Amino acid sequence: MKRPALVERFPKPFWWNPNPDEPWDGDWPVLPEKADERFPELIPDFEIWREKLERPFRRLDHEACGGGGSANRKTLQAVSRSFPVGVLGGCRRIIATRRELALQGGIGHGNRLS
Repeated sequence: MKRPALVERFPKPFWWNPNPDEPWDGDWPVLPEKADERFPELIPDFEIWREKLERPFRRLDHEACGGGGSANRKTLQAVSRSFPVGVLGGCRRIIATRRELALQGGIGHGNRLS
């Protein structure tokens, strides 16, 4: 099923998790349709590709494109961990600066922390 045009440009949600072993709409052929006719001397190689290599290739390709969802989950985890750390680090720096100024007599004597 094709996505509506209005949402086609938006990223897919991280919970979008199709089966990486099944064909996807956007799959492209690695070998041209008439490869056997155009290159008859390579037919044994094409058979090896079709029988043994294409399925693992497609699985890895689908996982790299987000089929497993692991890349999206890792990104979400990294952002959700780094954001609070950054906020807390900034708050700590502001509090330490205010404390240093208060100990030096800087706050309350006409000096303001801006």
